[in-house]
Order: sequence, then C-alpha cells, then structure tokens
Amino acid sequence: MKKLLMILFLIIFATSADILASEKATDPDPEDGAMGVTDDYAIYMYWTPSESALSHDVYVGADYNDVNDATTESAEFILNTARPQYAFIDYADGTEYFWRIDTVTDSTTVKGDVWTFITWAFPNTDLNDDSFVDIHDFKILVYDWLDDLLGNSDINKDKIVNFKDYSILLDNWYEGDKYYFDSVGGNDNNAGTSPDQAWQSLSKFNNTTFFPRDKIYFKAGSQYNGQITPKGSGSAKVPITIDAYGDITDANDKPRFDGNGTGTTLYIHHVEYWQINNLQLTNYGATAGDWRTA
Repeated sequence: MKKLLMILFLIIFATSADILASEKATDPDPEDGAMGVTDDYAIYMYWTPSESALSHDVYVGADYNDVNDATTESAEFILNTARPQYAFIDYADGTEYFWRIDTVTDSTTVKGDVWTFITWAFPNTDLNDDSFVDIHDFKILVYDWLDDLLGNSDINKDKIVNFKDYSILLDNWYEGDKYYFDSVGGNDNNAGTSPDQAWQSLSKFNNTTFFPRDKIYFKAGSQYNGQITPKGSGSAKVPITIDAYGDITDANDKPRFDGNGTGTTLYIHHVEYWQINNLQLTNYGATAGDWRTA
C-alpha cells in the first residue's frame, strides 16, 4: 500500500511539474546568452507565452540572484503586461543583464526561467590606454592569450581571448596618416596621401594641423623658401615625424628649406614631440642679422 501511494505521489508530482513547465514563457529574444545586443532606441525583448497566460510579470536586472529571487515588490520587477514583449530603454552598454518572465494565469503565477544577454559596447582596443591602437596593444593581447588571461584583452567580453579579439583589434589599428610634399610635381588640390597625389606648397604644410603618429614626407630634391611652422603636437610615445622620401644618397638632395633671413627657418612654437629627419635648413639673408638661426 505504501509503495502504491509513493508511486501515485511521484506520478502526481511529475505531472504537476510538467504542467508548470508548460505554463512557462519560452523562446526568449534576445536568445539566452546572446552577446552584442543593441538597438537605436531600446532593446526589444520578446517571448512566447503559454496558452493559458493572461499576462506576464517582467523582471530585469544586472545580477542573476537578484532577478531569480525577485518578487513584485523588488526593484527588478518592471511591469505586468498582457503583451509578450517589453522595450528595455534604460540599459547600459557592455553590461550583462538577466531577465525573467513569470506567467500569470487565472489560478496562479508560474515563475519563469532566468535568461541573460550582454549589450553591445564600443570595443575598447586601446589596451594600454595611450589613446592609440598599435603594436603595444597587440603585445598585451598576445601575452594574455598565451597566458590564458582575460583583463582588457577580452575585447568582445566572451570570457576568452582568441582570434575574435585579435580581429577586432586589427579593425581598430591606427598607424597614423601619411602626407607627401613635392615642390615640383605636387599640387595643393591633391589628396596629399600618396607620392603621386603629393601636395606642393610650404603654405599647405604650415596651415595643416597634424596629429600623433602622423608622418610627413618631403620629396628628395624639393626646395622651399620661407619659414616652416609645424602645427599640432605628438606625444612622448607617438611623435609626429617629418622625413624625406626618394633618393637622398647625396646629402645635397635632401629637401631644402631656405629661410631667406627670417628669424628662424624652422619655427617650433607651442607644439611638442616632433621628430624631424633628413632636411636641409638654411637661413641666408641679403645682409648680416642678429640671432638668425636655421
């Protein structure tokens, strides 16, 4: 008799569990474990209701236990809705959220499963916080990858450092811009970003603001008259560089700047971290002058 009662109890318990499970909301969208979830205005959360659902209690929060244990008196309780959807507006980028949908029937409320998703965030690929994504960040990622660490190198926040993070870093790699000047064959209406699209004039250089890691190349044999006045600043780790391109085997073929008696041919004022290579600087005037420098 006891054995029969136990069997009946187990059958009833299993049947009740199946009934409760069938009353739960299913098919979450965003799907459980989704990453990089985003939208222009709100994250729209959908689910499939059970046939007997009259409405749904919606819970959302950033802590699993808080959402799992929440009641309608908790801060995680958002609203009760008859529609199987909710527009989540007050979300933060790069955050893991947990959500739960309880089914309200005419006789009871069935607690739902806790689902999770991670919102999209602009990938932080500047791993060493120097305002640039370059070889130094790549080294950090490689070391973390080999040592099975996470830290900032887990760029896509999937709890592992691998080729996905490497790919994101490469997409954001910045080596600076390159600019070319040719006093003979250049044209200030060109793009200035390749030797065959070189800019021409010194005034074009003097009126352009450059940025850290930029490289400015003057063609071998180019000659300019007047003062060269760099604009913009580099940094200690990533200076702005001026150099020559073309054949400068003969030192006399290095780009030449003649100050023609100005105070100084190369005038560096209120800028810093410029690295200047392979230029000729002269400052001959018609008459002798005081404090004249190249």
